[in-house]
Amino acid sequence: MKLLTPLGLLGLLGLLVLLLIYLLKPNYQQKMVSSTYVWKRSLRYRKRKLPISKLRNILLIICQVLILTACAFILAQPFIKKEVPPEITEKAAVIDASAAMRVKGEQETRFERAVERVKVLSEETFKNDGIMTVVMAGAKAETLAFRFRQADAEELFEILDELVANKSCTYGNADIDGAIKLAGEVLIENPYADIVLYTSNTYIDNANIEVVNVSEETEWNAAILDCRAKLEENYYTFSIDVACYGRSERLTVTAEVYGTNNDGDTIQLISEPVYCENGVTQTVVFKPSEKQSEKVKNIFKFDSVFVRLNEVDDDLSEDNIFYLYGGTEETIRVQYYSTKPNTFFANVLMVLRDGMRGRWRLEISEVRKGSPELSGFDFYIFEHEVPSELPKDGLVLLVNPSASPKDSGLTIGKEVSGDFNLAFGEKHEITQYMMPEMMRVSTYRQMEYSEEFKPLLYCGNDPVFVVKNTRASRLAVMSFSLNNADTSMEINFPILITNLFNYFIPSTATVTKVVDGAEEKVPQYVFDVNETVCINTRGTNLSLSLSGEGAVEKDYEFEEIPFEIALSACGTYTIRQTLLSGTVVVSNIYVKMPSDQSNIFRTVDALEGVAAKAPDREEDKDLVVYVAAALIALMFIEWWLQSREHF
Repeated sequence: MKLLTPLGLLGLLGLLVLLLIYLLKPNYQQKMVSSTYVWKRSLRYRKRKLPISKLRNILLIICQVLILTACAFILAQPFIKKEVPPEITEKAAVIDASAAMRVKGEQETRFERAVERVKVLSEETFKNDGIMTVVMAGAKAETLAFRFRQADAEELFEILDELVANKSCTYGNADIDGAIKLAGEVLIENPYADIVLYTSNTYIDNANIEVVNVSEETEWNAAILDCRAKLEENYYTFSIDVACYGRSERLTVTAEVYGTNNDGDTIQLISEPVYCENGVTQTVVFKPSEKQSEKVKNIFKFDSVFVRLNEVDDDLSEDNIFYLYGGTEETIRVQYYSTKPNTFFANVLMVLRDGMRGRWRLEISEVRKGSPELSGFDFYIFEHEVPSELPKDGLVLLVNPSASPKDSGLTIGKEVSGDFNLAFGEKHEITQYMMPEMMRVSTYRQMEYSEEFKPLLYCGNDPVFVVKNTRASRLAVMSFSLNNADTSMEINFPILITNLFNYFIPSTATVTKVVDGAEEKVPQYVFDVNETVCINTRGTNLSLSLSGEGAVEKDYEFEEIPFEIALSACGTYTIRQTLLSGTVVVSNIYVKMPSDQSNIFRTVDALEGVAAKAPDREEDKDLVVYVAAALIALMFIEWWLQSREHF
């Protein structure tokens, strides 16, 4: 037991006062008187009562002593200090490796500063014979050292030095929550371990995590957050979002447009200085107007746009530039050959041409007389008649073929007549959004095919629409005639042809988005770092390379396509694909730093991801209430003993 106010024990001086009272208390004097019957009876009674009176007096004295002692202890405020098991100093350090940690102050980056502080924390912990855990929050959280002790100090410092030497800080967002969860695993072994996060973010609610902000007040950043090109009335309008963080500045934006129109000239667009208040996004717009030159206001095609901030000396350079691609439509050549042309194809080709505008430029060639071309096109449609040899440089669609295509693995059988509704076969992208049960045909041809084909539509037990997609051949076969179909085909047939086109002639780079409640791969030319990119090809192989310092290149075989990849560095990626015709097509995408990382002084609502929370330490036990209860009990006993004096 310990005392919060030891001077309260001065109240025990009251015991001396009590002793003094008993010393000064007058005693009864014995006097001799003549004996009578009454006195004899009284004496007899007194002798019988005397032992009980002595005991009562002793108890009274004890109660009074205890009452005074209890009062003194109440003044001293006694308590019992909770004994806890001896603790081992243990720290779990989490290093934020997001793009905002690339901000470089006068001498070092935030990331380097964080690593140095983890070194200092490790040294202090090891001096106290403690334990260290280090977790890095990169694109994916990673444990670098788990419960290292003094003997592992050299290895830990080597790991931390390698982080700086390898420039391990990412260009994207950091998995802070995942890193906190990994660090929280030490709480299973030691619930009193401390988790320390080294970051540049400010957290409103940091739970039980110690947050060390490694940013400096003098740091600032000017950023290009986004760039868009929109085709309006056949001419492009360029919109650039810019912002400043850490201070307010006037920014000037320059956009160099390469490969403009048909002459391929380079046009430079320079904005007026725009005032960017700290943390407020401004949009710079380059729009055709009468004040600009003829070339500037008539940009209807471009190869690329290089956007930069002029004369900016901020602390984060990665977001001071921006590249924009996709301003030139690639030409896709389509040939339609039919001995009995129908309105279905005339309408669907017109819909396809309009629907692909901005992505592809379709050149459609119709052959009604003579022989069709067997090379030089990306999409061949042969209706009724089958050429002697199928083209090998593009997608081939056979509609109601009258004969078996040579060396195709497909055999055309007898014709079946009746009244039939179509039904789904294998689930496939080509038949999505269709309602085959509404499609009715009166005749179709039976087919036999190799295992390379996939049956997508049926009439009863007979497949009537099959596809093949291999390195050497891309073939789709529809074994019924549109001339014998009902009007419901007008709704479903355009969907089928559009899906067929998108599947076999895909955009090179797409991202999955939800459109009208369904996931859809949308063409895109700008991606955030670590955003999942779906890369496809229309040819036999594909290579991917990053421009600039540290360029990397990787070749991908056809069997791996389409494939998804998260690109981890900022910059322009060049994609080269070899088509079936042997033509090499080159396209570019730009991977940028996420816009929220440009805000180098971010405020985040709360930290999440802690796997376990250290239990609260038990508080010391206050004894004042118990002493007060004992005081009341003693006072009651003392009163009762006093009341028994004459009984």
